[in-house]
Amino acid sequence: MTDWDMPVATVLGSMPAAQAIGIITYSTLIHSWDLAVAIDQPVEFDVSEAALAEAVGSQLVPALQPQGMFGPEVEVGTDASPTERVVAFSGRNPL
Repeated sequence: MTDWDMPVATVLGSMPAAQAIGIITYSTLIHSWDLAVAIDQPVEFDVSEAALAEAVGSQLVPALQPQGMFGPEVEVGTDASPTERVVAFSGRNPL
């Protein structure tokens, strides 16, 4: 077992360290976008950040939507940026 496989305690329960780090990173990206919007500053995730957020969000968001922690996905066009796709999936309106 590697350190990344070791269970850690989180507010969502015990999980492997790698999963917890993914969730923390996802949360940081989403809330950074929230803050940037609140202070009227542009923000774009780089390709690797968006890919990580899409991978983590695809599991996290549907699991937490029933508790009201995320709204329904907001539809965006096929020309949406990676950042717009990530925040739309989390229930935020990127437009």
